Amino acid sequence: KNLSVSELDQMMVSYLRLELVPRGVGRIEVRAANFYQELKPGEKVQMNLTIYNDGTRRLDNIKVRADVPLNWISLVVPDLIQTLLPGKEEIVAVTITPPADVSVGDYEATLKTESFADNRKIESEDKKLRVHIVASVNLFGTAFIILLLVGVLVGIVIFGIRLSRK
Repeated sequence: KNLSVSELDQMMVSYLRLELVPRGVGRIEVRAANFYQELKPGEKVQMNLTIYNDGTRRLDNIKVRADVPLNWISLVVPDLIQTLLPGKEEIVAVTITPPADVSVGDYEATLKTESFADNRKIESEDKKLRVHIVASVNLFGTAFIILLLVGVLVGIVIFGIRLSRK
């Protein structure tokens, strides 16, 4: 039987009021449209990350940072998100600039996030960003090779016609 506070006071008995507060769990999720980028020398990676609170507790002091190869420069804006409520998301812009003398090949950067929920550190999965540097196209060299091949073919045809007439 449920008794009200006034009924308990009339009975002159001791009682204790119990209040349950759910703790909740903080979980952070990092989303992006694509974790693969192709660049030419001199270009830089510019992408937006969506930081989503997938848990049931407020997240505080969310930091996003990029571990990049040697001599690369990374910039994260904003670098600190003060508070993120459950079910909410925030957009973070990441810019990664390779050095001017970068060689052609594949590179990998790691995007790390860390945050706190109720003064407990929340671990999140690190995301790998793959960057492929492609060689710049030399139009003059390509056009020269095509013209050279056409010239050789025309020469072979003319030589063949002259040879067949004899």
